[in-house]
Amino acid sequence: MASINKSLTSFNVNGIILVATTVVFFYCYIIQGFLIQSSFSIAGFGGVFFFMLNKIGKEIPIKELMIVILSLQLLISPLIAYHYYNNEMEFEMYIEENVYILFVLIYIIAFAVGLFLPVFKLKDETKFEVFKLEKEDNNGTIGIFLIVFGFVTYFLASFMPASLKFVFYLFSYSRLIGAFFIIFSNLRRRYLITMLVYGHFAYIIISTTLFYDLIIWGFFLYMVLEIRLQSSFPRKLLIIVVGAMALMFLQSVKSDYRKEVSEKDVFSETSNFETFVETSSQTTTETDEGDKSNFEHLVTRLNTGWIISSVMVYTPHFQPFTNGTLLLEDLKNVFIPRFFSPNKKSVGGDENRDKFEQFTGRKLGEDTTMRIGVLSDAYVNFGYFGGALLMLIFGLAINGFIQFFKTKYFNTTNYLWIFFIFSFTIRMSDFLVILNSTFKSFIIFLVISFLIKLLFIPIKKSTNDLL
Repeated sequence: MASINKSLTSFNVNGIILVATTVVFFYCYIIQGFLIQSSFSIAGFGGVFFFMLNKIGKEIPIKELMIVILSLQLLISPLIAYHYYNNEMEFEMYIEENVYILFVLIYIIAFAVGLFLPVFKLKDETKFEVFKLEKEDNNGTIGIFLIVFGFVTYFLASFMPASLKFVFYLFSYSRLIGAFFIIFSNLRRRYLITMLVYGHFAYIIISTTLFYDLIIWGFFLYMVLEIRLQSSFPRKLLIIVVGAMALMFLQSVKSDYRKEVSEKDVFSETSNFETFVETSSQTTTETDEGDKSNFEHLVTRLNTGWIISSVMVYTPHFQPFTNGTLLLEDLKNVFIPRFFSPNKKSVGGDENRDKFEQFTGRKLGEDTTMRIGVLSDAYVNFGYFGGALLMLIFGLAINGFIQFFKTKYFNTTNYLWIFFIFSFTIRMSDFLVILNSTFKSFIIFLVISFLIKLLFIPIKKSTNDLL
């Protein structure tokens, strides 16, 4: 009876979301007079976001998160720029709204179709059962091992040659997965251990002034905790609102903080973290006349649609489509070891700058690196409709991999590794970065899983033999 009531509750929430989404569409299109593609974008974003929110705690809605991030950056933020700021922002959109929104909407829908198309069904139920996660006796021991391993590799990374730094950087994230394992262990101090691990992670991120990782992994932690909390939809919504307020506060201090760090004397005894605390305590919500509001700063930061608009203006008018040669080169760079291809491109640095300048026609400073993004990458490879087909195939590939991983590990703590494997994918950079980070992350998962089996399974088996 309880399971039936929960199913009905879930159905009611999904039904309400569907009705609300339809109402929002007609409100935007008929009453506000938005373009039909813009109205669909706003309503669709809201629908996917709330469907994702409803799924949190029951499963890990990584697919929905990909669509939400893409839509937020490439549909909602540009629409705010077009309508709220009359396209008078630091980075303006270079093409008309009707052309841009239709292009991005087609590509995101193609990607979503591939991402959610039923590939194969799970044998297990599609809802987490905490007791199944907790029944694995080694969670606490494995969690501690992953945390220690992650900290060791983090400190060793600074001594590694450039070719191995990124690998050790990825290895260091095992400490965060270890904290997730701890949450489902029987350790009495599990939440304290999790706080200490995340506290150190936050300290490092703040010190380096790169906040994206902190936001992403903070949201991942919330998803994991919800498997235990099983919050009602209203409480989830409240938590998200509080999180959004925290994000707005972070945005309000970020610019001043980075400025303080860049201007700080090399021999200053004040750490970056202390500078952040000091800047945060001095920040107010007031802004001088002519200064940008915190909201405008946030929209400017989120809106990467201006890059796509630059690509659409410049390619193929001044730079021809590559007809797949760029994608083929990216695949070679990811899957062929540097030993066999010493001249292959690196993921960061000059190559990214050159690619950005090649397809946008915009020059970047020596210390500035920007990427054109996955939608632009698909477009410059195969053109308008060929790029949309590539996004469909790309969505199918991710879908198949997620379903395979889910079938093998769902309702086990190993399924929590999906956060790590797709932590870079959800940022939707260009194909080279997505393929490289996802492939290497999966290999690292396999390596660490092998180490865990090697170290812990024999102990468990021998213990069972003795009992």
